[in-house]
Amino acid sequence: MSMETYTQLPHYPPRELDRNVFRYLFLILFSIVTGVLLLFLDPLLIFAGLLVIGIAGAIFYYPYLGLLSYLVVFLLRPGELFPALAPLHLERILGVLVFVVMLLHNKLKHGEFRITHDRINYCFLFLFGVVLLSVPTAFWKTASVGQSIEFGKIAVFYFLIIGLVESERRLKAFVWLFVLLISYLAFDSLRLYLLGKAVVKIDIVRATGTNSAADNYNSLAATLVSTLPFLYFGLFASKRFLTRLFSISLIGLFLTTTILTGSRSGLLGLFAVIIYIWWRSPRKMLTASIIVTVAVTGWLTMGSSYQRRYESTFSRERDESARLRLQTWGEGMELFFERPIIGVGAGSFSAARGERFGNWQNPHSLYVQLLSELGIVGTLAFFLLLSQILLLNYRARERILKSGKGKSYLYYLTFAVEGCLIPLFVTGIFGHNLYRYTWYMMGAMVVVIGYLSKLRLKEYR
Repeated sequence: MSMETYTQLPHYPPRELDRNVFRYLFLILFSIVTGVLLLFLDPLLIFAGLLVIGIAGAIFYYPYLGLLSYLVVFLLRPGELFPALAPLHLERILGVLVFVVMLLHNKLKHGEFRITHDRINYCFLFLFGVVLLSVPTAFWKTASVGQSIEFGKIAVFYFLIIGLVESERRLKAFVWLFVLLISYLAFDSLRLYLLGKAVVKIDIVRATGTNSAADNYNSLAATLVSTLPFLYFGLFASKRFLTRLFSISLIGLFLTTTILTGSRSGLLGLFAVIIYIWWRSPRKMLTASIIVTVAVTGWLTMGSSYQRRYESTFSRERDESARLRLQTWGEGMELFFERPIIGVGAGSFSAARGERFGNWQNPHSLYVQLLSELGIVGTLAFFLLLSQILLLNYRARERILKSGKGKSYLYYLTFAVEGCLIPLFVTGIFGHNLYRYTWYMMGAMVVVIGYLSKLRLKEYR
């Protein structure tokens, strides 16, 4: 008698069967649409579009992920590295999307749209208002509109930070991601330098990066020296040996790449950071010994062309670069005296200078840029903002001490913020960094630090 074996098929309820049919139909339709698009569009463009859709879906559930994604896009600028992605305008789309989602979550959480009431916010809005106000009377309105849009991106970034970084854990993750992205820019610039793809100017080879966040050696040097304090003070905030070792290796990367930029303003900014670190150090003799050892080693190992370049920083003889810079400053001050109240307009310096003096170069100084482009009103707004950032950062540090958390991450982060701003003031003497995102990112971080320090003090009491 033969035995037959029957396999019983699984029984699916009607609803689950409908869901499975829907999933299969969706996959079939998705494959067909993707295949058709591949016939007409760049595969990279399709991949980026799908990635944006995926990230957008995740952002609706976890807006903080959107902030981190925006930081990556903001600094790495994939549209510049991959021209096929440029038409997508990823930075604008992602920024607007995350900002809208943040407002919606704020509305659902608090029942209204609101931001933290902080004097830094009001000062920032005052400066942004001056930038917008300068457009109607700008010497070159197209340039001023473009600059206002760029500053608007910074404004979105600013409010995303204060709206989505609501805990020390989130703040720490944001800072570490920022440091790692800057580390990538430093590594990429050093890699290109070693491959012989650097820029040759004024008889030296100068390290630069591949996107507009690092393609100028002076700007790259300013970025690296202003980020160094986060690595240095992070050594004290971390208790893990491997984290400290990793931070020390990144400090070495930053110093090496900064020297290879050949930027004299970057060198002065580095000196400012070193002086600040020494001033804040409880062991000044030991810190001074380490600084001298590193400085001597760096000087002896750098090439003779770099030594001559940096020696010229303190030379009484003015080279062609210094002479042109002084001429630019003088002409910039003349533009200021012609329009002292609101200036020639945000981003309109080169056009105004070209029309007035026949020279279209940029101002090469934060202070000349401020006075000439935004006048007395804009200069007042900028320094009012920076004074509030420094003052409220100091008060936040005092609150952290009163709460008994003097050795915490937040405590050392307040020193890192100060150490970041100081070289920007110094490099600003020789570079027009008014619209550099770093100023305003530090302001947003101080708002967050202030909020968290108040919570800590309240819990302590």
